[in-house]
Amino acid sequence: LITQQNAGLSMARNAGLAYIKNDLLSIRGGDNRYIVFVDSDDYIELDGLQKCVDIFRQYDVELISFSKVMAVNPSSGERKEYAWRVFKEELIGVYTPLEIIRAKTHIPITLVWTFVAKSNFIFDNDISFIPHIFYEDGAFCTTLTMKCKHIYISDETYYNYVLSPDSIMRGAITRTKRIKQAYSYFILLCHFNALYNAEEIPEFKEFYRQNCIDNAKGMMKKVQYIGYAKDLGFSKQDIAPMRKYIPLKYRILCYNFPRIYGFRKKVRLWFMRYFGAKQ
Repeated sequence: LITQQNAGLSMARNAGLAYIKNDLLSIRGGDNRYIVFVDSDDYIELDGLQKCVDIFRQYDVELISFSKVMAVNPSSGERKEYAWRVFKEELIGVYTPLEIIRAKTHIPITLVWTFVAKSNFIFDNDISFIPHIFYEDGAFCTTLTMKCKHIYISDETYYNYVLSPDSIMRGAITRTKRIKQAYSYFILLCHFNALYNAEEIPEFKEFYRQNCIDNAKGMMKKVQYIGYAKDLGFSKQDIAPMRKYIPLKYRILCYNFPRIYGFRKKVRLWFMRYFGAKQ
């Protein structure tokens, strides 16, 4: 049990990882150490950890993803398959990162609690969570997937996601929350832009470009509610070098006039035609 001042989910997970890394000698089992993530209001199947161990023993992989998630109604306890899958339904078995990219997996690769990793794989690659942002799963899970040699993707039932109404992702939307959402997308955009610029293999480069587009779109959707506020954490000038990732309709209007979405649709369409012609 680790106690620290509340600094958000990323810092809590990083504290856990740091503790394990510094205390490996006291943990029995040699290299047979695995790291799982379970959110406080969720639960895994009773035989979930046994499933993980069996897969690691059977296959030479550093990483497992249980792509299918069960959504749980917090009132009734009723379970049904969650609408989001980590990977495409047909991806079951052992894959390399390149094979996953070629399968045109959807972006982002997320939901950290569906991943189970060998501890030495995480620590040897110095993988951690970006602090003080939402959507930190996207960068972490993508890094896990792209840095492993092999990943086993399972369709077995493992994780139960309780749809708590007051969770971070489903709680009330406030101005403060929108600002943090926009800032989080901006930080993730910077993260994937750096990976794009450093990558030399075309297929991986395109994969990171698509991640940039996804985060740029999310960022502008949030900025349209608050504009370039002083407390946003970034400015229009900060976005400018990455403007190429913003989808065209946002690049023309929302980038220059983020609050335009407060106007009626007829007015917005006129602006779009006008500035489209200017472009």
